[in-house]
Amino acid sequence: MLNGHDDSIYPVESSQNPMFKALGTPEKDKRHIVYAGGHIDFMNRTEVIKDALDWLDRYLGPVKLRPYILPRLRHTFMEFRGRLPTLEDS
Repeated sequence: MLNGHDDSIYPVESSQNPMFKALGTPEKDKRHIVYAGGHIDFMNRTEVIKDALDWLDRYLGPVKLRPYILPRLRHTFMEFRGRLPTLEDS
């Protein structure tokens, strides 16, 4: 579960923690990550995206791209895992 520490819609103590405890997922597969920021305005969006992609890779498997697509997505998808693309990547 990915949430913001200062979320005014779903506060940590009154909403996030009870929801996390109520999830029927086995403990070994549950994780509650609380980021700096609010409901959708996370301070470090890159970290949130990386954690979400890691979860998807773990439970759904990594994305398998066709070889002819790789050159077009090289700078936008494959390199995003570690950092945001810059103008120099173009």
